[in-house]
Amino acid sequence: MEWNDCLKDGSVIKSEADKEKIQLLINASKRKIKFTNQHQINGENHEILFSVIYEGILELLHAFVMNDGYIINNHICIGYYLKEILMNKELFYIFDNCRKIRNDVIYDGQIISLELAKNGIKELNYLNEEIIRVI
Repeated sequence: MEWNDCLKDGSVIKSEADKEKIQLLINASKRKIKFTNQHQINGENHEILFSVIYEGILELLHAFVMNDGYIINNHICIGYYLKEILMNKELFYIFDNCRKIRNDVIYDGQIISLELAKNGIKELNYLNEEIIRVI
């Protein structure tokens, strides 16, 4: 699947930018990222903090693509947006890797290591900085 496939199958819908909704998403994203970064990660909260920052980044990315005139209905197509529209494979690989880790936790009940969570949070913070820089 690629960006054009996402458009064809309806996973991506062309729409008008909703400035109010975009700002709400950005504000929600900031709160989640700030919350994550204000807490000391440890063996009891690492999966929670990883999931919270992932959700914050997801909200930021939804705001970003909405500002560009799209509504995206799945995380995979958000990754393709990063790779094919922004033409940034590095951000795609960071997001896609974290998406897979998050799916393992949420859908398969897998327990991730503290080190994997720390690395994921670090990568997601980098992704946040890069997206903010582009916005």
